[in-house]
Amino acid sequence: MGQIIKFQIDKTRALVQATASFGSLPVVIWEYVVNGLAYQVKGKMPCVEVTIKKDSIEVTDNGRGMDQDDLANFFTGYAENKDRKEGNYVFINRGYFGTGGFSIFKVAKNLQITSVKDKKLYDGNTSFNDLKKDTGFTLDKVGTKTEIPNGTKFIATDLNKEINPQDILYVKDYIRKQMMRFKGAQVYINNDLLEYKEPSIEEDLTKHISSKGTEFYDNLNKLGFGAGEIELTLKKSKKPLKKGEYGISVLGDGNLLEVCTPGIETKKYVHYILGEAEIKGIYQKLEEFDPPIFDQSRRMELSLDNKYVVVLRNFIASELIKFEQEVSKIEKEREKNKFNKELDSKLDKISGKASEILKDEWERLDLNSIDNQNLPKKSKKESNMQDVIGKVLNAGDEFYKGKLGKKENNNKSNSKPPIDLKSKNNSKLKDEKIKNKNLGGLRIRQKALGEEELRAEFYPDQATIFINTDFPPLKRFIEKHDYENDQFNSLLKEIIATELAVAITAINIQKDTYGNDMTTAMYDLRARINDFSGKFDKL
Repeated sequence: MGQIIKFQIDKTRALVQATASFGSLPVVIWEYVVNGLAYQVKGKMPCVEVTIKKDSIEVTDNGRGMDQDDLANFFTGYAENKDRKEGNYVFINRGYFGTGGFSIFKVAKNLQITSVKDKKLYDGNTSFNDLKKDTGFTLDKVGTKTEIPNGTKFIATDLNKEINPQDILYVKDYIRKQMMRFKGAQVYINNDLLEYKEPSIEEDLTKHISSKGTEFYDNLNKLGFGAGEIELTLKKSKKPLKKGEYGISVLGDGNLLEVCTPGIETKKYVHYILGEAEIKGIYQKLEEFDPPIFDQSRRMELSLDNKYVVVLRNFIASELIKFEQEVSKIEKEREKNKFNKELDSKLDKISGKASEILKDEWERLDLNSIDNQNLPKKSKKESNMQDVIGKVLNAGDEFYKGKLGKKENNNKSNSKPPIDLKSKNNSKLKDEKIKNKNLGGLRIRQKALGEEELRAEFYPDQATIFINTDFPPLKRFIEKHDYENDQFNSLLKEIIATELAVAITAINIQKDTYGNDMTTAMYDLRARINDFSGKFDKL
């Protein structure tokens, strides 16, 4: 028998590398938030409060707390999750990789933990240096008697970089999206309650499909080690949704695994479709999948290297394709009935004026784009104009919540010039040329979004404000085609002027122009509304 060389691993190096795999500040904070949501006392509403400052992060939960053994398990890298393995009650099932506790060292050097469990307090600290030196977690208080309720507080200090207001907005946006799947739980960030509100749904179009009655069930059950039962729910929203809001959320025993739209990614009406695919009994079988169905990156994306995932996507796609066709038929009929050329022509004229106003604001506020700084002067000006419109209105869409997301630069037109604009057959192309007259600027269009929806909405991927023609004060004029009515015109211009004023004020708040001085921000908002209202009134 030959000499046996045992496998070895440098555990410290492995843990340091695991820490580096966490992508960003929002992902790191979510790891600690979701831990607070998961490990609960049965029947108690999970609540997590996060306080983010420029030089510290504090996460406090009302969970069941951690004693000495729990803390030892928390800091055992790559260990099996004992609660998941033993089937103990948790608000959600999670804990697959066993590295989440170390994620904080992606953004901070020091961590203090104070936890209360069953009227006993445990307090200690550790650091990234302790991790690298394999020193461990130092407990200063072990089982001190207390009347404080169960729960845990994590405080991260000595951050790798200072946190700015924009970082906080990114964290809020990321966690708000995660909360889509955590009904009955509360998360606060800097006293702002983050709740997911499902968009208005056309209930009569909602469909429920079980994998059991399909050709995919046997393969799903075999490849998923018994996790073949999937309940798919498909819903149609009353209005098109923004990126991150539409798609099918794939859930494994309540855990969000990914959001996908297989089979309809490029379809026109994909933005109207959302829903859930709930996989039952998969989380206790995760170790059996080879290759794993997801990796340590926390990208919320299942791996197509796994055959189970391929069949799962095919099942979802087969139903989504049929559902999208139904949605397409409904929306095309509605667009045919709702669209009005006379109103669209009026909005085109207002679009031009709105773009002029934004141009003035761009020059006055020096809202330059780093991506365009090497362009020639003329191209730079046009490109910056389009970039600013995206940034300004994207911010204004959700004034206090701070809508986020980097805009795509799409300054090149793929459309060919019409051969003869004087030709009768080219009237459609002529209309298109008129519509694109504001290329690099703002477009204002009509859209039936529903009576209960906002009176106007901005869609950053289209650089367009949609006026909600179902908004009751507007609808009564539109139904009569009374577009020359002074009251209608005043209301229309007031809506657009206000949307622009709110948007520009919001981007200044995001740029930290006002700091904590919201009084000045509100003063500027009122001034802009007055200014824009006056300019639009001259149309």
